[in-house]
Order: sequence, then structure tokens, then C-alpha cells
Amino acid sequence: MKRLLAFLLCLMLLSGLAGCALPTGHMEETGIFVRTQEGLPVFICEPRQDGTQYILLLNPTEDCKATDSLQTGDKLTVTLPTVPYEEEGLTEIYLIKWRKHWFGHTEVSQETLDKIESLVADHKAK
Repeated sequence: MKRLLAFLLCLMLLSGLAGCALPTGHMEETGIFVRTQEGLPVFICEPRQDGTQYILLLNPTEDCKATDSLQTGDKLTVTLPTVPYEEEGLTEIYLIKWRKHWFGHTEVSQETLDKIESLVADHKAK
């Protein structure tokens, strides 16, 4: 039993070291999914030193499964084209793929939901 566990641990470490690299021009982000009152999919990147980035996920590409099954508060890891960070506002990005975390549902505060609705309204007004 110990040998089997050691083998599995070794296999996990090796697969982590030889993990798949992202194609050039793509980034992977982890964060929280929010569906606006209008049904628009918005992704909140995990906070960084330079602030929080809000991304309006545009229609998924052919390779990507739709986001219809996702609910506000679901924790995701998404693959997106690399874009510069914008301190204010909402960035529109085409979603390449996403993966939902098994135990990653988070309650989203009303303050955050209101901020996202405001960002979406400002974005549409431009």
C-alpha cells in the first residue's frame, strides 16, 4: 500500500513538472464567476497587488463549452487571450476554455454585485 501511494505521489509530481504550457498569447486566471441581472457572464480575477480585474466573457470559441451551467459564485480557472490589465472598468475578452473547481462556491457580496452592474452599465454607455 505504501509503495502504491509513493508511486502515485511520484506520478503526480512528475505530471506537475511536465505540465502543459499555455500557447503563446494566452493566460490562465482563477477567480469567481458572476451572472449579471441581464444574464451576462462576468469573471472576477483573484485580487492582486494592482487591484481586481473584471472581465466580461464574450461568446465562447468553438472549443469552449458554454457558460450556461455556471452560477454566480462558482470558482473557475479560465484560459483567455493575454490582455493588459485595466485599473478601472470592464474588459471584454473571448473565453477560450474554463474549468470549474469542485469545492469552490463562494457567496458574492451585494456590494460586489452592485459594482459589477455599475461596470456593465458604464461599459455599455461607451
